[in-house]
Amino acid sequence: MPKIPVGIRVESELMERLKNAVWHLGQGLTITSIIEQSLEQAVRELEARNGGQPFPPRKGKIPKSPKKEDGVDGIA
Repeated sequence: MPKIPVGIRVESELMERLKNAVWHLGQGLTITSIIEQSLEQAVRELEARNGGQPFPPRKGKIPKSPKKEDGVDGIA
């Protein structure tokens, strides 16, 4: 399956913790592989709320996330 680039903003402390874990554990781990695994797990959990089934294709654009007080996009 083809892969697409995705840009996200995360808390700097979380990113530093992830970088430290990858550096210390190594063994073929990459930031990309960990994020991809995490997204897969998150989608499976969301689909579990949908009776274990994938959601139907969307019929429009996804609304933009609201801005947090610090000006960074966030999920309410």
